[in-house]
Amino acid sequence: MDGVEPYVARLAQVNRHGFGFLLAYGVTWTVVFTIVLAAHFVPYSWLYGTVLYAVLALLIALVVALVVGTQGRWGDDAQRRAGVWITSANGLILLGGGVVALTP
Repeated sequence: MDGVEPYVARLAQVNRHGFGFLLAYGVTWTVVFTIVLAAHFVPYSWLYGTVLYAVLALLIALVVALVVGTQGRWGDDAQRRAGVWITSANGLILLGGGVVALTP
């Protein structure tokens, strides 16, 4: 159980500001949640008969691949910055998809 105390201390410090563990631990959990999000869009594309969901899944996958592929050049804070970029991009892509879906 070595290392549990620093882990819990870091998690408590980040959660104190309300940012959650995604920003603290960057890519690991953010990528997992993004894969789950994108994988859920493919059946929706088939169910609703529109390519919009497939395009959103593709855009999300490309952003994650780009961020994970380039984060090695970002310095010491790379994991946190990658988490911020991935979650922000996911939100903007979903917002853009909503706008496109609601536009007559």
